[in-house]
Order: sequence, then C-alpha cells, then structure tokens
Amino acid sequence: MNRYAKHEERIVWGVDSASDRFDLMCGPVPQDEPIFILSAGWRSGSTAVQRILTTDNRIIWGEPFAHSAPIRSAAEAWIPFNNDESRLPADWPLEQFFLTSHSPSLLAETWIANLYPEPLELLAAQRAYLSALFGTPAARAGISKWGVKGVRMGGGVAVFLQMLFPHARFVLLTRNPFDAFLSYREKLRKGRNARGWYFRFPHDPVLNARHFGEVWAGLASSMQRHASRCRGPMIRYEDLTLQATTEALRRHGLDINDEAIGVRVGSSISESSQPLLSKSEVHELRASTSVIAEELGYFGPTLTE
Repeated sequence: MNRYAKHEERIVWGVDSASDRFDLMCGPVPQDEPIFILSAGWRSGSTAVQRILTTDNRIIWGEPFAHSAPIRSAAEAWIPFNNDESRLPADWPLEQFFLTSHSPSLLAETWIANLYPEPLELLAAQRAYLSALFGTPAARAGISKWGVKGVRMGGGVAVFLQMLFPHARFVLLTRNPFDAFLSYREKLRKGRNARGWYFRFPHDPVLNARHFGEVWAGLASSMQRHASRCRGPMIRYEDLTLQATTEALRRHGLDINDEAIGVRVGSSISESSQPLLSKSEVHELRASTSVIAEELGYFGPTLTE
C-alpha cells in the first residue's frame, strides 16, 4: 500500500472510529442526493462522465477550488479520530473536552483550554458547508440537483462523503494508467502547466511517470477496496461508450444525457497522433501500478512500438 492509498485508509479508519464511538449516524439523515464522480488521477475521462451526467436540472461542479481541496480537507479532519493509528491518546478526544460534559454556568471556573462541540456538530457543520458551497449557487441558478467531479479523491474521501450524504451516488472511474499518463504528459507539454499539476498544493507536484503511477495506484486501489460502501458503479474509461456501462449508471438511478456520450470538448490533443511512452516511463509506471492495474485489466500501454 503506497502513501496515497495509506492516506485514504487513514480517512476511512478515522471516519469509522468516530462513527462507532460517537454514533454519528443517529442524527437526522439529509435528503440531498448529490453525485460524486471520483477519478483515479488526471486524464481519465472524468470530464466526459461529468458531461454525461449533466442535465437540465443537475449541475456537476468540475474540480471546484482544486488546489484548495475543500472536500479532501474536510475529510481529513476525521483522521485523528482513529486512535489505533494516530499518535494521540487512545481516548482522544477526551470526554471532558466536550461542552456537554460541563455546566455552562460554571465554565469560567473550569479548565476549558480544550472545549469542543460534539462530533455530531462537526458532521452537521461539514454537511451544511458542502451543501451551501455547491447546492446554494446551483439553486440560485434554478438548478435543483448538484454533484462534484474530482481527480484527487479516492476511496477514503468517498466513504467520508457517503457518511455526510447517505443518499449520495458515486461514479468511481479508472483509466489505463499508461494511456492516462501519456495523455497527461502531452497535455503538460502543450499547455500552461509545464511544471506539473499538483496532487496537493504547493508541496506535491506530479512531474514524472513514477509519481503519476503512485497517485493513480493509490486512488484506484482505495476505490476498489471501498467501492462496495458507495452507492454507485466503479467503471473504466475504456468502457464509457458501451451500452453495459450506461445501463449500469441508470441502474444506480443516474439520469444520463445520451447526447453527450462520446462527445469530446476542449481537448487539443489527438490520441492517435501522440508519441509513445519511453521505455523508462513504461518501466516506472509498471513498477508503481502493476498489482492494482492488472487487477483492473490493464497490462500495458495501448499504443506500443
């Protein structure tokens, strides 16, 4: 398990630990039904799926405030609740930290250096935050449903979002990592981002095949591990135009814009005219992705010498 997969697992462990200890699912269940499209890295068809699921009454936000990572940052707030993994005391946060453990009238006479709302309040606040950030402007535009697509969020973030929005639906997306990196590399060469796109800004730019493969493998493996906990299919970019894939989306209650299937918008790169990966790039990608790539049916680049 590489560092990206491990980080997604830390989110899951924190969410599960907090949920078990504080009975987080006992509160009111929101009726929101957002759609989350989570892709294992860049150049994997997430924008195509975004268009397929965009309808007259649904907006899918595209990587909103990407470098600020508002969703991932919210999910990471639960990591310290995993007492087996964290370096905090086994019973953190302590019961005496919560306001409900004190008499409000005696707070001035009490040790209150650590004074917290209940974890249920944290959950409710995060839910309200994301609903306000994405649902409110959609409603203002006359659009009743909303969703988000992202390329830096894996199975851990998906589990967090499912906790926030139990009625949410998901599309977990992968693409052949060799082909995805080739498209990524050429996009950087021909675009304004020659220094690479960031997984986490400003300290984690993705600059080469090995690093791209690590991100891809971490996200893809965490998606595969936790797909059963999410309401929605895990699909491959290569299968997007297949009837079986669109039927799978519909089975999960996802309305589809049939006219958008197979449509390419805004891509200046012709897949057929791309140069090939170098032998060293193929080696680095194979070394960093081989186990999960082969499990998902990817055994090498589509374009070969």
